[in-house]
Amino acid sequence: MASQVELTPCGAMFDIFKRAAHLSHIELCGLVLSSRPLADGRSPQSRAADRSWVSRFIVRAPVGTLQHRYFAEYGTSAARIMSQLALRQRNPMDSTAVINMVCGPR
Repeated sequence: MASQVELTPCGAMFDIFKRAAHLSHIELCGLVLSSRPLADGRSPQSRAADRSWVSRFIVRAPVGTLQHRYFAEYGTSAARIMSQLALRQRNPMDSTAVINMVCGPR
């Protein structure tokens, strides 16, 4: 029997957007990760294509260890996500659809 991996809050966010909004991890990383460089000179956003880094340091990072500096400002991220979901040609989503996706239909 395979063991079930427990989702972290960030892992749950990536899972919801992948399953319900059909956004790949790399697309979501481009929307929510910071473009500010870290100590090694690379930004979290520039590492979006590195699946191993995204998995280890973002998606599966233990609660309490995920650093806020990895992310863009919440308002900026929310605006980017809403714009991406609303403007896509296939299955555009309005704010009500996004709320239903995250919280379930009312």
